Amino acid sequence: MTTNALPMPVAEALANGAPRNLGALATTATRRGWGAMVERDQERDAWTLILATPSDRRALRYTWRAGKWSASNAHGYRETLAFHRSEAAGTPDAEAAPVKVPAGDAEAATVAEAEAGVMAAGAALDAVKAGRKAEDALAEARKHKDAAEGFRHSAEVAQEAAEAARTWAEAEAEADQAEADAKGAAEAVAECKRAFQRAQRAVTECRKSAEAATGALYETEADRAYELAKDARETAREALGTAEEAAEAAKEAAETARATADDECMKCGEWLCACREIMCAMLARCGSGVARTVDAEAVRIGELIMSDDEEFRAAGQMMLGGDWAEAEETLARAEEGPAEAEARRAAVRTAEAEAAAAAAERPAPDAEPTCEGRTARQWAEVADAHAQRAAEAYELTETAVRYRSNIYDARPVDRLDEAEGKRVREAFARIDRRSRTAYACELSARRDWWDGAEITDPARARDCAERARVLADACEAEARTVAEAFAWAEAEAAAAAELQRAEWSLADAEERYEAARRPNAWIGAQGVDRRIGETNALRLVWIARQALAAVNGSPFVAYPTLTDRGTVKGWNVGYCTVSRYAGTAVRIVDTSTDQYRAEAIAEDKNREHAARVLCERMAGELVIMRALMDDARHENTKVPGGRYRQARAALEAAEELHDRAARERGTGAADRIAPVADKVSALGATVAEYARDRAVWAQRQEAAEAARVESAPVPAETAVEEAPRYRFGRRDAEGRYPVSVDGAPVGHVYRTRRTWWARGLDERQATDHTSRAAAAVRLVGLVDVRAAAEADRARRMRARTVAPVGWRFTTWDAVESGDVVRTPRRCVPVSADGGPLSPETWGAPVTLTGVERLENGSVVARGQEGDAPGWLGMGVLLSTPRYAEVGLLVPDVERPAAAAEAAVERPAEAAAEGCAAAAERPAAAEAAVGRPLSRRAQTGGSRGVRAGHSTRQGAARQAARQGARQASGENGRRRERGPPPPPALGGGCRRFP
Repeated sequence: MTTNALPMPVAEALANGAPRNLGALATTATRRGWGAMVERDQERDAWTLILATPSDRRALRYTWRAGKWSASNAHGYRETLAFHRSEAAGTPDAEAAPVKVPAGDAEAATVAEAEAGVMAAGAALDAVKAGRKAEDALAEARKHKDAAEGFRHSAEVAQEAAEAARTWAEAEAEADQAEADAKGAAEAVAECKRAFQRAQRAVTECRKSAEAATGALYETEADRAYELAKDARETAREALGTAEEAAEAAKEAAETARATADDECMKCGEWLCACREIMCAMLARCGSGVARTVDAEAVRIGELIMSDDEEFRAAGQMMLGGDWAEAEETLARAEEGPAEAEARRAAVRTAEAEAAAAAAERPAPDAEPTCEGRTARQWAEVADAHAQRAAEAYELTETAVRYRSNIYDARPVDRLDEAEGKRVREAFARIDRRSRTAYACELSARRDWWDGAEITDPARARDCAERARVLADACEAEARTVAEAFAWAEAEAAAAAELQRAEWSLADAEERYEAARRPNAWIGAQGVDRRIGETNALRLVWIARQALAAVNGSPFVAYPTLTDRGTVKGWNVGYCTVSRYAGTAVRIVDTSTDQYRAEAIAEDKNREHAARVLCERMAGELVIMRALMDDARHENTKVPGGRYRQARAALEAAEELHDRAARERGTGAADRIAPVADKVSALGATVAEYARDRAVWAQRQEAAEAARVESAPVPAETAVEEAPRYRFGRRDAEGRYPVSVDGAPVGHVYRTRRTWWARGLDERQATDHTSRAAAAVRLVGLVDVRAAAEADRARRMRARTVAPVGWRFTTWDAVESGDVVRTPRRCVPVSADGGPLSPETWGAPVTLTGVERLENGSVVARGQEGDAPGWLGMGVLLSTPRYAEVGLLVPDVERPAAAAEAAVERPAEAAAEGCAAAAERPAAAEAAVGRPLSRRAQTGGSRGVRAGHSTRQGAARQAARQGARQASGENGRRRERGPPPPPALGGGCRRFP
């Protein structure tokens, strides 16, 4: 060992930046019985792994320089790793078996054998990983199959409820529910099909890897993985078939429910025909006493059905169906007085309080970690959806760019001009690259690229899904660009072809006219017949000129009016357009007796037409710009003020330019308007860019709002209310109904045509609903969500100060080696907007064996839980400043003495049972908060480092505290930490308070 080499354990080396493959090699060698130590040479930037054991004379040294495997080592990294993984040679006290090879070929044979073994092992490992992928795909297929069956059951229940409904509103609601269930079942089938396809790909990959594996051991493992993968694929196929059957059943149930709900009267529009009752009610309103005296029940039912209140209409439908008791109960509930409503609400609040107290007494389960309301698996599914979007964009673009009917035809991209073709090829290359990157992000959201382990960190999966979304959006944008390029090219080609056909027709007509004028064209014909033939040929020429004018951008043309003998009676100026049925339609706009005047009028009108076309194009761009700026979907989107003012200024400038261009007159108006139209197009590009950015901002805000709503605590199930909690007030002058919830005003509702709107007192925007009751329910939900959020915040603030029974809060400044402590396992912010952390769960009691303060203020603690390393088998805990604010737990020194004595006098049988329970504790416990500093697998036998907690310790304060403890002696330390745990009886199992 040189003077610059610093020895350290492997865990400390990994924490200080040692290469990750050093930890992997040390783990493999340690499991084989070697002892491992690391030397650090900072001057040479070298790490040296030393493997030795007292029972073996060998001492193996492996060096890394600049973070890479050094060439000075005798063998490569993979060969060395395979050596230590072998059954015989990799263990201490093992002697390599002599192999008789020629002296000159000994090294080559050894290298070839090692390389072949490494390749076979790698192929077998790939086969096992592919088998695991197939099993994961099978699990997802089963999950979606179960979801499809659940949707089918729900749709069938909704169908039965729709058939048994007594009102149209109930039948319509059940039909909507059945259709939603059918849609969910179809989506579950699609997801199940994707999982089955992933299983198929995994089976193919496993088969290829199994074929590449050689050797008895590797072939056995690869074949076993292949068989498991095939079984998983077949099971996934069966699950897909079951899901498809469930989706079909759900679809049939939804169609039946919709047919039941649509079975309404074609005259009155009610589910149960109420034509007679409505007629009686109208007669009674008009003053007729016949209906009132003859059939008073019909008048009452008609009045109820014509009411705007949903409850009154439901009561009228119930009366039509014969359920008078339930209808009267509904009317009584609708006309309930304030005192009765307050008494009922008081009973409901009492039931809610009792349910909340019962829920608070139950221990909260350890939920799976989430990020923005989604788990790692859910974020992986989101990434998969975005990757499929990118792949679909690539497939469509590839078809548009490279498709050709035979090998001799040119590809579509080769038919474009040079600049456009180059732009399309570059866009297609970007789509190809981004789609492959999106697929890589989808894989990274599911599995770790290093060891293939499943990703459990939702933040990392969220980042991969977000990157896949951005890449998919870029692929779709590029695909639209390519499609627009081909669309414009096809439109220009079609226009050019039509123009060429018109020119060819004119050339043919002129050639026929010249042929008709030749002297020998009419041999044997009289003079009248000759002039008629020339006149018809001339008419064909003018018809061809009109067809050309309809497509060449100058629709006004001057043409003569001819007699049968070719005499010109006058000149007309016609407006030519392409007709769908008549070929070319000509509308006369002016007449003249002079040819030159008619041609001048046509030229002037063509110039006006060119200016008008430019103005219409600018007007269309202004319509698009106004629609982008006033998009109702983004009314609640928060945008930067500078960008909004820039876009608004661009719109106003474009409007001003359009108004100025519309006032242009004269022969040169088109030439003066052309640069103005280009400026308007540039301003439109500015507004379009703002609209695209606003859509991105809206998507981000919606994601944040959804995460906030999903992270809000869900209130416990309470007693079902018989009447709504909201009450409507009298309609004001603006047509709005005030709404109060539990006696307190919360907002108002109003109606515009067939839509009801709800708006809270502190809200700027209203939400649309299908009925007044639904609008009021939305205000009730707003009150409940705010109350639940406030209650959850109070609960979390209370958890920061209230410790479990038998424990009390303390800080890292008050503990040392030998203390029994409990550290927070999972902490969450007090509110959705942030704030201090609140402990949700606490870890098991751990006896500290060492506390070390680092220079950066962190604290590294070591401890044991009984005879095993503490903190879920890792033995080491890194505490961060945020978790230090939460603190940790120590035994309460003020516990009753009777409880301590009862713990000491516990019989030996109870101690043995405690040992058995500790032995049966599952190894795969809940993951620790934070990220381990080591990338090795966190198994029960590993000695990794657990991160999550830290605090800053002052040196002077630590020295003073240690001096006070040394002065107090043994009794002083015992009083500070509380009574020690009782000794183990029988099995030696450590017990904690």
